[in-house]
Amino acid sequence: MKSKKAKIIALAVAVAAVALVAVVKVAIDAKFGVKADKWTPKEGAPAWSSSAPVPDIQRTTPEDSTFEERRAKTLEVAANPEATSLLESLLAVRAGLLEKIPDEIVEQSAKILDTRDDCADFTMIRVVRALYEHSASPVLTPEQHARLKGAVLNFKYWVDEPGPDKMISWTENHQILFHSSEYLMGQMFPDETFNNNKRSGRDHMKHAEPYIKKWIDRRARWGFSEWDSNVYMAENLPAILALADYSLDPEMARLAAMAYDLTLFDIGSDLFRGMYAGSHGRTYTKKIVSGRDDSVRGVIYQVWGYGYPTPGMSSTSLAMSRSYRPPQAIVNAGRALPEEYVTRERHGIRLQDLRMHGLDPKNPDDLVFLWGMSAFTQHQVVAHTLAAFHKWDLWKHPFVDSAPKEIKLIPANGLTAFITRFLTIESDRALLSEVNKIGYRTPDYFLGSALDYTPGYIGNQHHIWQAMLSPDAVAFTSHPGSPVDEGDRTPTYWGHNRLPRVAQYKNVLVAVYNLKNATVLGQRNFHDYTHAFFPKWAFDVVETEGGWTFGKKGDGYIALYSSVPAFWAEEGRDAGVELVAPGRRTIWICQMGRRATDGSFDRFKASILGAELKAKGLNVDYDAPGAGRIRFGWKGDFTVNGKLEPTRGFKRFDNPYCQADFNKSEFAISAGGSKLTLDFAKALRQIED
Repeated sequence: MKSKKAKIIALAVAVAAVALVAVVKVAIDAKFGVKADKWTPKEGAPAWSSSAPVPDIQRTTPEDSTFEERRAKTLEVAANPEATSLLESLLAVRAGLLEKIPDEIVEQSAKILDTRDDCADFTMIRVVRALYEHSASPVLTPEQHARLKGAVLNFKYWVDEPGPDKMISWTENHQILFHSSEYLMGQMFPDETFNNNKRSGRDHMKHAEPYIKKWIDRRARWGFSEWDSNVYMAENLPAILALADYSLDPEMARLAAMAYDLTLFDIGSDLFRGMYAGSHGRTYTKKIVSGRDDSVRGVIYQVWGYGYPTPGMSSTSLAMSRSYRPPQAIVNAGRALPEEYVTRERHGIRLQDLRMHGLDPKNPDDLVFLWGMSAFTQHQVVAHTLAAFHKWDLWKHPFVDSAPKEIKLIPANGLTAFITRFLTIESDRALLSEVNKIGYRTPDYFLGSALDYTPGYIGNQHHIWQAMLSPDAVAFTSHPGSPVDEGDRTPTYWGHNRLPRVAQYKNVLVAVYNLKNATVLGQRNFHDYTHAFFPKWAFDVVETEGGWTFGKKGDGYIALYSSVPAFWAEEGRDAGVELVAPGRRTIWICQMGRRATDGSFDRFKASILGAELKAKGLNVDYDAPGAGRIRFGWKGDFTVNGKLEPTRGFKRFDNPYCQADFNKSEFAISAGGSKLTLDFAKALRQIED
């Protein structure tokens, strides 16, 4: 009898829950649904150039110089008496170009730390290096040193410390910046009281040390949630390098040097003639419409000799380092240009695999790691996020400024978690889940992508695929987000509002878009089309025929196909670079070629135009010249010549220079007769040149 009654109660609760979800969804659809927009010319200034710079100093072949010579050139460029950066001014003093660092530059740095503005940790890591450089060879006046020291001792070093701030501390790159700074400032001032939480420097070292080691261990085993970010790798590098340069604990310094090695190899695995190519987990429009503006370009110059010397947080730090030198195996791997190169990588973890990886969002430290994946409001974490915001008094943080004030009234319990299973929230789009990525490189082009990455889900700063033939001859497709090119309104126009399903086999890529204007709580807009970035000016030849757009740059070729008739934007901001495909269901195909394997450009065109191609609905059957018969769609397997091609379950690295399993921490990197062995569990770093 009790059992029957319990079943009736359980059924009633389930029905009530379903009814509640239905009512909530109807209310949300009515309030937050957005009307789909058709294509119109966009206004504003473009984020790209319309011609190559003259003279063009972007080296696409390695400079014939040593690392020490390139480092010296970078130091010379960075030592700028007109600069407003603390480190560049410090170098100018050392070079005899300034008598002292201007007081206003020191004051500006200290004030940023005092006010705890967002990205204050970017300034802090510069202050850390400046203070350690001063301790080795005085360059600050006593008053300047005292001002910076006071700002350091008053700083808030982690999210669980008391006091208001405007800093986002929890993304992957910010985490290591905060932890590295806390550790090194605690080491420098071990007996001083840090005023924000009244703890000593030694206490701060003890607090930061396990976070640093855990961050390094997870990057080794799981890669980067912000995978191959050509923006935020430039923030990780100086934080790691500061530990390698200044930690008095030999093991900590060695682990940091190893993490720097591995980060460089991550970058080098996806280089095309010195440009950080392929897919990126987080990026911005300016960084993907050209290969000239990678935030790590100064590091790429010093390590591999491509590009040109340029200052910047990551570049200047490397040039100033007295202890770190890139292992030759990494240099050789990034410079190699064989006739054919394939790299596969795996980064990040899935929310559904948290238990498998020993993570529990109830644990505050694990929760902040999940925030580093930009997982805030998914059902696995939302209740714990709400509880943490209450515990740490984060409701006044600018991160939630745009959210309704009533959000703090949402209960941090299982009911909220249950309801969010059926809702999609604007903040969900930032999620950085597991990615399996591929890159295909020849001397004439690079084609890279994130394979089958959360298709149909809302995107943010994700860059799913890209073809590159030169610094300016790049191409990719996206479902546009905000009409603007840049700014904090992400995804931008060249970002991804809805993500495609992508497959790639060597030089052939298929991107399937199945756009659905499902209500997203807080969504700003939805466009009824996809588009390609294809700057006609950057190619030697551009021709359109038979649904294909062909481009030639040097000895490299590209063919881009749309399953629906596409048209060029002929006016507005995107004229001459935007190829628009109207509608919500579109298949894009990209095939690359080169003179050495495909003959003349005309022959390349003719072979593709003569190939059998059937695109129906969301499925494609394409007999790709030189590659084979490719079958792919919104659902089902990806096959080439009838053979299943995997799109997930990759190793951490799978390329000619390194074979390393995912969730392991051992790496053997061999290239050009040199070898680097890294074993993070044993803190072992062995270089054989």
